[in-house]
Amino acid sequence: MRFIRLAVLLNVLVAGCVVQGKRIPETAEGIASSVKRTEDPYTQTITVMAEPFVLNHIRYLLRSIKSTKTNDEAMQIYISSWKTDWIFLERAADSRGNALKVSVIDREVLRDGTVTEIVGVEVSREYLENHARTGIDLRIDGKRGKLPLFLPGWYVSGFLQAVGR
Repeated sequence: MRFIRLAVLLNVLVAGCVVQGKRIPETAEGIASSVKRTEDPYTQTITVMAEPFVLNHIRYLLRSIKSTKTNDEAMQIYISSWKTDWIFLERAADSRGNALKVSVIDREVLRDGTVTEIVGVEVSREYLENHARTGIDLRIDGKRGKLPLFLPGWYVSGFLQAVGR
């Protein structure tokens, strides 16, 4: 298990946080200034999305959706995986043994046979604040496999700075 965490962390560092040929910022301030903020007048929500990591056919990012009407806020680690076979992602836990709720967003087979699974791991603002220095080390499990992920502390901290504006 320790080896898997180290391998994921090394992948993040070696990959240099590259997304579609462009490097994502590697500081909290850089992440905070690069988030995408959109407002939807029809659903009366504001969505804040951090730059995504893309590693080994997995794209993941932090996002927040806040109602401008009720002030309710939902935060997620949004994960999109594209592989050659189903994993059936359905549950998650962090390295401290905390179970995290997983919402299945989409599952489909693309024309080339690639399988895409999109899930959201529900997290609270308090959870993110508690991991702003150490980062989030988690694993999403399915019936046919596991996806280890790591979000560095600077990434979590920068996202929180942006959401707090």
